[in-house]
Formats: sequence, C-alpha cells, structure tokens
Amino acid sequence: MDGVAESPIIHNVLYNLLFLMIYIINFKFFLLSELETFRFYPHLITIFRFYISELDLD
Repeated sequence: MDGVAESPIIHNVLYNLLFLMIYIINFKFFLLSELETFRFYPHLITIFRFYISELDLD
C-alpha cells in the first residue's frame, strides 16, 4: 500500500517529533526537580535506542 503514510520521510518526521516531545517533557521534569528526573533517563535512553534502530541508515 503506497501512500503518504508509508513515506519514509513522513516516518522520520514523526519519529523526530516524538523524540523532541519526549525530550521537552523530560527537560520540564528536570526543571521541576533534578532528582525526580533521573527516573526518566532510562526511558529516554530506551526510546533513543528504538529511534536509532528505526532509522534507515542504508
């Protein structure tokens, strides 16, 4: 099924937006409480690994 939703460029943009939103949310938590933020870093690293694995590096 070839469509706009199947475009790798659209997928990369969506992954970028997702990653950016998560980064901003984590930064807000960091501003609220530095100690609380350390709980979120493992999730951020996991999502970053997923983000890298989803990119087409061919």
